[in-house]
Amino acid sequence: MKTTIDIADDLIDRARLIQKRDDITLRALVEEGLRLVLDKHAKPVKPYKFEPVVVGEPYRAGMPEIDVNALIAEGYAEREAKISASMDGALGYRHARAVAEEPATYEVVKRQVKWRRTRK
Repeated sequence: MKTTIDIADDLIDRARLIQKRDDITLRALVEEGLRLVLDKHAKPVKPYKFEPVVVGEPYRAGMPEIDVNALIAEGYAEREAKISASMDGALGYRHARAVAEEPATYEVVKRQVKWRRTRK
């Protein structure tokens, strides 16, 4: 990007000396200086710290290992038990399903379109 800036005479004289000595363009010198100043004033970024969410008692050495598949199967067994208990009653399958899981709610909006016959 091109831009125009006013630089104090003593700064430009010093920059031209460094430019000749190091065989560097004034543009590169200004960019390097700007980067140094911006890095100096930049706020340090905090590294993200992962904090695990633990439900129940955390695992400790010597504890029996938890079988995740068994926990999932237990959850399904509880759900099936609710369904079968509800189906035994006189309420029927729809109620049994409602007990096991809440149905999704949605709303249907009807739109009426009036048709007009035009005469020619």
